[in-house]
Amino acid sequence: MLADARDAGDAEIALLTLDRLARLRSSPALAAEADALLPAARHLITDADRVDRLPPPPAYPRRPNDPPPAYPRRQADPPPGDPLPG
Repeated sequence: MLADARDAGDAEIALLTLDRLARLRSSPALAAEADALLPAARHLITDADRVDRLPPPPAYPRRPNDPPPAYPRRQADPPPGDPLPG
């Protein structure tokens, strides 16, 4: 999919595919490549569309026993413990 998007010059699909691959592989290099494509796709994609984007690296190195980082929840998700609407 990534190769097809690159061949077709489809920056939107390439960026979203790179975001997903970066998350699956925990690859900052792939995330940086996706970030570099954002100016070419800005008219189609916003930061809110990039649901698979890796969170920014922590300001300090993680220690082996630190809990995993908390990923931001989407705004549509209800807060924990709140009943679902409806």
